[in-house]
Amino acid sequence: MAAACPEINFIALECVKNVIVTALEKTECAGLKNIRFINANASQLTDFFSPGEIDRIYLNFSDPWPRSKQAKHRLTHPSYLKAYAMILSPGGRIIQKTDNRQLFDYSIQSFTENGWTLSHITYNLHAPETPGEILRQNIVTEYESRFLKEGLPIHRLEACRPEWRTSS
Repeated sequence: MAAACPEINFIALECVKNVIVTALEKTECAGLKNIRFINANASQLTDFFSPGEIDRIYLNFSDPWPRSKQAKHRLTHPSYLKAYAMILSPGGRIIQKTDNRQLFDYSIQSFTENGWTLSHITYNLHAPETPGEILRQNIVTEYESRFLKEGLPIHRLEACRPEWRTSS
């Protein structure tokens, strides 16, 4: 994405150091200057960003944490959604892609129950009926490429943050 949109600054958040090292190496090889990395957990987002500072969040192929008791770790759990709503600008949005249907269904429910407005929901991003506009915006990630080769459908949605709430 950083290569396709050099005019945009990207910040990648990752809690696994080895993943960041690999990404840094790829960034350096590609000569990209518009991407920075933070080694932290998503629960720490409000420690790094001010209210309204971020325009868009991409949740690409997040760990699904499949067991019910692991739900609090899912990046679309209500505790994370609250943090995202704080740092996103008015009209800011989240774009989520996953190959995991259970996580996707959970995410739709979580976004909806927490006042987010959903759009461009698809259970098969690469199906022929997907609007060209969505496909033109899509940057195929390494995971996405692998899952496509395995014949897995890619689920995608956009979620617009709820209106600002100044009181708790």
